[in-house]
Amino acid sequence: MKSFITFVLCLFSLQLLACPNLTGTYKDEDDNLISITQINCEQTVWSDADSSKTLLADNIERVIQEEGKMKAFGKASFTTTDFVLDIRVDYGTPVPSNIPTHFLTSYHIDKFNNMIERAESSQGLETIIYRRVK
Repeated sequence: MKSFITFVLCLFSLQLLACPNLTGTYKDEDDNLISITQINCEQTVWSDADSSKTLLADNIERVIQEEGKMKAFGKASFTTTDFVLDIRVDYGTPVPSNIPTHFLTSYHIDKFNNMIERAESSQGLETIIYRRVK
């Protein structure tokens, strides 16, 4: 009985450490390529034709993009099914109320091995399908 309990606890612990594997190359709706390299459940590296960005999945907010006065801050984490990116944007100047400043974005792999992005903001929910090419 003791062995069975230990086995169940080990399986439960492994499930808690599980996360989706996003590693691959994908095409968006405009045929732009994006490549993702994932290192365990700790970080992802997102690359396209113009840039590359490493996102640490430790739920700590960091600057993820700067352009002029605009700064985007993000904190990333994994759940057992999704990579979650919580983004806050400081435009550096006042913006109209219809311009979102917070985005909660999640990524998961569907049964066809494509990556699904769900981005929620004050403007609603947007879903984008990235087709896996590699």
